Amino acid sequence: MAGVFRCRAALPAEHPHIATAAGDLAWLLQMQGNFVEAEPLYREALQIRAACFGEQGAPTIRTVELLANMPDETHRPADAAALRATTQPAR
Repeated sequence: MAGVFRCRAALPAEHPHIATAAGDLAWLLQMQGNFVEAEPLYREALQIRAACFGEQGAPTIRTVELLANMPDETHRPADAAALRATTQPAR
């Protein structure tokens, strides 16, 4: 978590490195089964990547796909389907 805080302190709020740090930490937390802490970090990464790369940019779509796994794992299939639908036009 310290890496994310350092990035936030040193870089502008919408910098892609912040999205990378938040996304990497989210993935790690997800792999540990800590979905409650992982989901907001994925959402932060998604917001930044959408601003930097556009809604259909490859980094944005990858983050949507990772975030869509969160509702699956927390038994919210409708939320997962809605997230996945946002990536359909790019495929």
